[in-house]
Amino acid sequence: MMLLRLACRWSSVTACCIHERLPVLEPRKVTMLGGYDGFHGAWCAGPELYLALKLGATVRVQIGYRMRLRMHSGSTPSRSLRFALRQMVEDRATAKKIFGKGSLEEQTVKVATNSVYGKLAQDVSERNGWGAWAEEMESIGGSSVTSPYHASMTTSLVRALLLAMANTIPILSVTTDGFITPVEEIEHFDCFGIANVFRAARRALVGDPTVWEIKHYQDDLVNFSTRGNVSLLEHGVLAKAGLKVPEEVERGTVAERRWFRDTALSLLGKIPNPYTSFPTFRELSRSVNRLDFHPVDRTPEVSTVDFDLKRQPLRGTLRVDVIDGNEMAGFDTCAWDSVDDYKHARGIAGHMQLVRYGTTGVDRPTGCLRTGHDWETWFKRFESARGRRIRTADSALLTELVAAHKAGLVVVDRLAVRVSVAQKVGWLSSLGMGEFTRAQWDHMSKKVRRSTVLRDADMDAVRAFADELNRGDGYV
Repeated sequence: MMLLRLACRWSSVTACCIHERLPVLEPRKVTMLGGYDGFHGAWCAGPELYLALKLGATVRVQIGYRMRLRMHSGSTPSRSLRFALRQMVEDRATAKKIFGKGSLEEQTVKVATNSVYGKLAQDVSERNGWGAWAEEMESIGGSSVTSPYHASMTTSLVRALLLAMANTIPILSVTTDGFITPVEEIEHFDCFGIANVFRAARRALVGDPTVWEIKHYQDDLVNFSTRGNVSLLEHGVLAKAGLKVPEEVERGTVAERRWFRDTALSLLGKIPNPYTSFPTFRELSRSVNRLDFHPVDRTPEVSTVDFDLKRQPLRGTLRVDVIDGNEMAGFDTCAWDSVDDYKHARGIAGHMQLVRYGTTGVDRPTGCLRTGHDWETWFKRFESARGRRIRTADSALLTELVAAHKAGLVVVDRLAVRVSVAQKVGWLSSLGMGEFTRAQWDHMSKKVRRSTVLRDADMDAVRAFADELNRGDGYV
């Protein structure tokens, strides 16, 4: 058994797989990373190392721990937790049979069973809590059964199984312990041998080697983000991306599903997500500025329905669907090459969500990433030289057209005639691609500014645009 800190690089062959990278923890986010730039390694356990080698990775172990299994009678592994956990699984099944699914008795055993992992992992990564006596944050410490080995192997095995399955069948969305796929039968896949570990554990716990459980099925899926997907069918998936359902919408009904789907498809900016909170234990117990126990209404606006960019969108696969009259963009993804690229991408998305592109003024509305034009603008900003200001994809193309014309790379008939600059700028602004100002015109007369714009311009698109304008295709 192993615990390792390592860095991996995949060959060009396996780089085509959609889920083959290391999960890397960044502040408040977990991203999938494929390269070394800005990345110094990640902790993992033996199952992930095994899978990485199976997928053809070059692995560099930076720190490694090899552990010996405790054996009984010479050849039988200890498995000290198996008997207790099997008893809890049996007790839950009994409670469900006698008292019914969802009963207090069944839920009590369920919570106790699920808490086993929490106690095994308690304080493996140091956690602090509020100490009311000293009125300061203090380490919560480990439990009597804290075990870094059990904690890491439990999560490592699940991650390895999911990643192996993702390299076996197409997957639309994946979470901590499950995924959405168009493939109906998946039980027979061996997942590079990892599924056999789970089959053996299942057989020991419940006498059934079945690994996968179908939780939902549908033929009308709309997938917005990792934790935002919906079907209008009662047996379909519904994950609301943390959005609070209005009081007038009945929970557990098709109306709830319709509300979430319509809200996510029609949004133009951040979504109001009001909720009621209560003071924390720290606020209630401190001796100075102590708060009374009363509800507080909060009204934040969130962007949780937007794609979270844990993986890199591929521009060449950008497509647009129209659902219920609303446009929704989609694309394939791959692992990020570097932490810096991921941070840059998140920064662009955050700014587009904070203020809607193409708007001006002090009280600008919020934005989102939903339509094809939204994502074209994001791609243009991401791919452009650092420091270049991009308002929208259309306005960027307009600026590139003027820069190319002034540099002699293309000829735009309406810009080549002897008329005032004001008339030329007015004509550019009338094309429906955003306002083009006199200042922008003057900037494109400067060689340094022009070269910055042309450096990341798609000249084939610029030439095609110039040809359309010269032919008068849809333009006056």
